[in-house]
Amino acid sequence: KAGPAPTAASSAPAKEFDLEGELKREATSLTEQSVEGADHGWKTKVLAVAAPKVSMVENVALVEIPIGSDAAVRCQVFSEALDPAGTLFGVFKASSAKVEYRQIQPTGMQIFGNSPAAFVDALYVTDAPGGKAAGGLKLAVLSREDHGLLCIHDELGFRETFQKVSAAFFGRFQPATPAKSNATYREVTAAKLDAVPVGFSVTE
Repeated sequence: KAGPAPTAASSAPAKEFDLEGELKREATSLTEQSVEGADHGWKTKVLAVAAPKVSMVENVALVEIPIGSDAAVRCQVFSEALDPAGTLFGVFKASSAKVEYRQIQPTGMQIFGNSPAAFVDALYVTDAPGGKAAGGLKLAVLSREDHGLLCIHDELGFRETFQKVSAAFFGRFQPATPAKSNATYREVTAAKLDAVPVGFSVTE
């Protein structure tokens, strides 16, 4: 349930290769698009340049959200809650056999309803014809009581775009049958390193 690993690097190094320039790329002309699960069990709205595609892989719904770049943002809808830390660790552990991570850093935390979401950004290199190729992997995970949501984008740049797209997916998500909780109190506590949230805990 960890989600797909990086499949290819985004840009091969060359004399003209500008890593900083690649990292500054962002999408434009995104509009609000409605998305609904194949079984009508949930619906949401996302930011995209065209209608997203929805498919099923075993019991997981896969939503491919085009943003006008080489790679779509891929969001997954699980039928049960996820362990956020375990999910992120699983993605990086599985993909580290194919790529070499040079940097992995948390990029923030947001609250959607009463559920926290974690955002992580990573840079990696991998073997390519003629040398090495660079890539960028961005992840966001939200664990609701009724569904786990995971978004991934495997391409250099588009950091702010990914934050906006995944935040829209999380914030507008509506299950047909919301989970019922017996909790009378819920507290979300963020842990920060300097000014950046690097983790959270939930107490009910």
